[in-house]
Amino acid sequence: MAPGVASRMNIPTYTLMAALVVSTVAGDASARQQTIFVNQSATGQSDGTSWEHAFTTLQDAIAASSPGDVLWVTAGTYRPDEGLNQTAGDRAATFLISHDLMLYGGFAGTETALEERDIEANETILSGDLLGNDGDVFDPTSLLRDDNASNVTSIPTVDPFSDVTLSGVTITGSHGAAGITTGQVTLDLDRLRFVNNVGASGGGLNLHGHAKVSKSIFRNNHAGVGGAIFAFRGSMLSDIRIDSSRFEFNVPFGDWEKIPRLQAKTSV
Repeated sequence: MAPGVASRMNIPTYTLMAALVVSTVAGDASARQQTIFVNQSATGQSDGTSWEHAFTTLQDAIAASSPGDVLWVTAGTYRPDEGLNQTAGDRAATFLISHDLMLYGGFAGTETALEERDIEANETILSGDLLGNDGDVFDPTSLLRDDNASNVTSIPTVDPFSDVTLSGVTITGSHGAAGITTGQVTLDLDRLRFVNNVGASGGGLNLHGHAKVSKSIFRNNHAGVGGAIFAFRGSMLSDIRIDSSRFEFNVPFGDWEKIPRLQAKTSV
């Protein structure tokens, strides 16, 4: 900038300096952002750098991610007790997302652009059915659900609040808390399917923050209150916007103790 330009524009020099600092920080964040690939069938180096070398478990991909990263996940069933530092059959296992993250499902494993994915043809399932034994007929009181994860996905309160996008995945098989349980976060849920989840408050989604839900399906979710969704009203009021979504056969049964052995309360 030529001498005197700032004064001619009536913009204080310190304002220009602040703008440059903000621009530099934003540029650094953008440069750090990376796309991490997840494919159960990958046989490469499992470092998430490409489809060939994709992580084979979603847990490992989340653990390797940094704030602002993007995860591309192929069709398949991913369970929270799979991956490094996980214990098979651990009902407390959950996909824990504790920073800004964008997770996209619906890939075949050959795409080079987000718009190439086909969500209908390539279902990406995040499942709490740890043993894969729930069967094809949903029964919220079945003994076969006793070994399911209490909470498939957890997004806790952090400082600053997380901004999380989930798109093109199915959340199913939770038994105890909810399909997704959040703290004070900002959540964008796009083309999700919440199916066959059982919890205390909100079988599909237990929300303690802000959420936009679009083009999603809530089916066969049961809970003591809010069969499909429970939005907490406390010191921070939850707010939720729902667009172009379907709700089918979700049941608030009035008392979470009516389902035997359902002894997990929701907390994030």
